Amino acid sequence: MKMLHEVRVPQESVNDQSLIVLDLFFGANDIVKKGDIIAELETSKTTLTVEAEKEGFIKYFCKKGDELIVNSLIAQISDQAHVSDVIIEEGSLIIPSKQVVQSALAYNTLFSSQALEIIAANSLDKGLFAGRDFVSSADVKLLLSPSAISVPNVNVKTISNASELAPTGNVYVEKVSSNKQREIEYLSHVQSASLVSVINTWLDLTGVDEYLNSNLQYFKETILPIVIYECGRLLVKHRELNAYYFHGSVAYYRQVNVGFAIDIDKGLKVVGIRNTNEKTIHQIENEAFRLANLYQDNTLTVESLSEITFTITDLSGEGVFSFHPLINRNNAAILGISSIDKKTKRSMLSLAFDHRVTEGRKASIFLSELRERIESYKSSYSDDRTDSSLVKCSKCLKKLSEEISDVGFAEYIDTKGKKGYICQSCFKGF
Repeated sequence: MKMLHEVRVPQESVNDQSLIVLDLFFGANDIVKKGDIIAELETSKTTLTVEAEKEGFIKYFCKKGDELIVNSLIAQISDQAHVSDVIIEEGSLIIPSKQVVQSALAYNTLFSSQALEIIAANSLDKGLFAGRDFVSSADVKLLLSPSAISVPNVNVKTISNASELAPTGNVYVEKVSSNKQREIEYLSHVQSASLVSVINTWLDLTGVDEYLNSNLQYFKETILPIVIYECGRLLVKHRELNAYYFHGSVAYYRQVNVGFAIDIDKGLKVVGIRNTNEKTIHQIENEAFRLANLYQDNTLTVESLSEITFTITDLSGEGVFSFHPLINRNNAAILGISSIDKKTKRSMLSLAFDHRVTEGRKASIFLSELRERIESYKSSYSDDRTDSSLVKCSKCLKKLSEEISDVGFAEYIDTKGKKGYICQSCFKGF
């Protein structure tokens, strides 16, 4: 028998080190064709399907509900029907001796090589594990020493002082979904391991709504598209916020993929706009609108949910004065947008950042520059200055003296008849 293809758990997201098997679509020794969907897996944010790359007889090495680590074996496709002569070894596959095969088949149970060694060393009967699909070394150790893995007793005094009270007759309990469990795991990983600080700044949006209403097609009541656009450009300069901490080092992303959170009664998802710094505001608006529609239709792809390098949480429509956003796994920062006060036209920007990657001063500079860029969207630039050291781009506030191109700034007249200047970078972004 020739093995044609091994199907392994893919690494589809930097957040996911393990995936859950939702469904297997064939039986043992069924014939599959190239392109057939053989399994459906659940990640922390979405589901994905796994296809066969060869035609042949399939044998699965997992079952529905299993949690598999990345690169572990899902199935094998061979040119002949499989026989039950393969024992799963932790980390690889081995072909056991004939005696071991007969013993294992007698109980219809698969043993890891380490488990077999421990069983032999302790003269255990394999019948103790009858009825199990697979026995690992941990299972054998637990049988030998049940106290090695135990749950500590919790007395009433401990519970009364704990943050989570044991359920009583006055409550009912519902299990947290697997997606929520993973969200808890990933967010807890960053918050517990890092040194997180939050800085805030007021954002004056007077006149910015005029720009939103006249220039944007889908987003009229939120500044999210221009925040994504300006963050994308600023993160090229502030690369420490487009990174994450990794075992005593800082991993800097080569791309800028700004993500934003969506939660419209279908669960929280963070979707990303790839190469954000290379897109115009209108391209970003269209992409954000497309992703929102995919979310509503439950058709988000893994690509749109993975490799996000910086995250924005927009609660501007929720009546929130300010909040503390939580940094996502493999990120160094997250930006929160609070509600816009209708009377004062002000909103709070909140930047949470990882002190292991950057510091308060650098994060403050980023937030200050972001505020200035967003506020520049109001039509207020009317000076008639020609001194290159004073003239600034009305969008990014770059000085004319800092412009390295020979073209310089372009002069324009806005809809109110006021004159302004715009640099070549900003001009190409519209």
